[in-house]
Amino acid sequence: MSEGRGKAEGPVGRHLVGALILVLAGLSILAGSAAADWGKTEYMVSCYAGDRNNNQYLGEVDVFDTRKAAQSCNLLYGDCNWNCSGCYMDEESKEVCIR
Repeated sequence: MSEGRGKAEGPVGRHLVGALILVLAGLSILAGSAAADWGKTEYMVSCYAGDRNNNQYLGEVDVFDTRKAAQSCNLLYGDCNWNCSGCYMDEESKEVCIR
């Protein structure tokens, strides 16, 4: 008589196998993303609600692509209502802000 040990039987077993596959797929995507950014320059971006001149500082976020400074701030800080400014220091030590 076979007891079926070691097999994923029934709906619970299939869900566990499916969850394991999703976790492994997610980890491989994250590893691929990290490998793509390996060796790139990381920029610290200061995030402001609205315009930088309003001095409504929210916090900071690190980015690899400065063109995505405002987008990264908007994703991290909901207080912006998709109207954040992301500011960083360029190679000449000048502040550059992107909205």
